[in-house]
Order: sequence, then C-alpha cells, then structure tokens
Amino acid sequence: MARALDPEIAAGIRAAMAATAKGPAPVDLAGIRAALDAAMESYPVPDAPGVTREDLQLTDELAARLYRPQHEAPGALVVFLHGGGRIAGSLATHDRICAGLAADGAVLVLAVDYRLAPEHPSPAAEDDAWTALVWADAHRAELGAVDLPLVVAGDSAGGGLAALTALRARDAQGPALALQLLLYPMLDDRTKATDRRLVPLMTWTPAVNALAWGAALGAAAGTDAAPAGAVPARAEDLAGLPATYLEVGDCDLFLGEVLGYATRLAAASVPLELHVHPGMPHAGEAMAPEAALSATVRAA
Repeated sequence: MARALDPEIAAGIRAAMAATAKGPAPVDLAGIRAALDAAMESYPVPDAPGVTREDLQLTDELAARLYRPQHEAPGALVVFLHGGGRIAGSLATHDRICAGLAADGAVLVLAVDYRLAPEHPSPAAEDDAWTALVWADAHRAELGAVDLPLVVAGDSAGGGLAALTALRARDAQGPALALQLLLYPMLDDRTKATDRRLVPLMTWTPAVNALAWGAALGAAAGTDAAPAGAVPARAEDLAGLPATYLEVGDCDLFLGEVLGYATRLAAASVPLELHVHPGMPHAGEAMAPEAALSATVRAA
C-alpha cells in the first residue's frame, strides 16, 4: 500500500497553506526565508497556559528565551534549537512550541536565537548552540536548575544542531547530557528523495533542503569536502553519546537519514527510543495540532 498523509494532518496543511500562500512560490533565498518564517509563525499551535517567559542575553550577539512552567516543579533543563533549515526560524516562530514543551514536559526550556545562514554560514550556528549549552550549565543556580538533568533538543535543523552539540559535548568533555531529543532532525547534507512519488507529500522538499544546506556549507554541501563537524551523519563515531529520542514521519524527506542515524546509534550501544509516525510529514504536528496523530506525537 502506498504511503499517504494522515487525513487530519492533510486538512491542517491545506488550511495552513491557504492562510499564508500569497502569489507564486518564492525561488530566491530571501523569499524562501520570509515564506518559512510566515508559515511557522502562523502554525495554529495553541499557547500553553501557566508558562512564564524571560528574554535573556547570553552574549553580546546571542539571545535566548527561558520558559518556566508555573504549576509543576521542572524536572529538566532543556536547551532548545529551533527549526527552519538553518536559513529561517527565530524565537518568535517557535514561541508557542517551546511553551508547550515546557508545560507538557514540566521542564525549563532555554530557546536559542542562533545565527542563520547564509549571512552566518557554518560554524556560526554550531558555535551558538554550543555557547548556549555551556551558558546553561554554568548558570544553573540562577535558572533554578542546579540538580536538574541537562537536555539538548531541537526540531528539523535545530535537531541537527542538537545532535552536533551532543557530539561536541562528548568530544570536548563538556556539560554532561542526560538526553538528546531530536525531532525529525536535519542530519545529512547528501539526502535526496529516493522515491519521487513521495515528494508531493513532503512539506520540506528536496529542492529547499539542498538550498538550505548550500547556504550553510557553501560549495562543500553534498560533496566529500563537507565538514563532519557541521553534518551529524558524517560523524565517524557515535559511541558515548547520551540517551537519544528520535522521531520522524514516514512522509518526511528525512525518514531515511533518521533511520540511518538511529541504526548507527543502536550499533554504538547508545540508549535509543525511535518513533516513526505513519502519515506524518515534516512538522505536521505543528501545522495540524488538533489532529489525533499530532496528539500522539506530543504525548510521546
């Protein structure tokens, strides 16, 4: 049986596209960034009650936002890196998503406003993610997180950056991580659609993916010259990484790369929980938060 979008997810995507689509699809990077930001900010994710927000300045160039649940003592400190292909996204695009994570998980969430490509190509985003993790670990007392487990998390491009941050923490003997939470992460600059029939189901397409990696890595993207330090799937050794939660939909361009990374984590004896959601495209739970499948994804 051919893969297909979950009907409720498909309806939510159609509604989201109708609300934001204006004129022909953009083809230049500036237009794609504007369209991505508009789409992400318009996702009908409900705001979570009982969560406070505090804007912070980690360095002169790096801002962040702290989300704190009010109805329950937080059980972890989560450094969160937003999606957007490394070319788009911000604290604003993921504000309600981070608030929901803080409320549903009863955790402190430090969302990071890392620098974007192509204005700031690799390793700017990777360095910002690392700076945020080190800052969070060093400021546990003022955050009220002295004894809390430390987690690095992200969706899409942010998931890829979270994976790189976990690798760097291992290699630099940096802050001890309890978990890396990788939500449909962007892991491999070499990914292409293996079945062109699935492209119409994809909310993140091969063409935009190639453009995004090119913005981050320049001419090295997709070639043997791409640096392993910027591409999680190119890391030679995954042993010693923290426990890992991975999720992806079976209508997501990233399905293959996520499954490949999961297989390598398991082979390296990294504790692993993997969820593949039938009928789910990239970021589908944010586009259609009322769908039953989206509730299942959030609960997991």
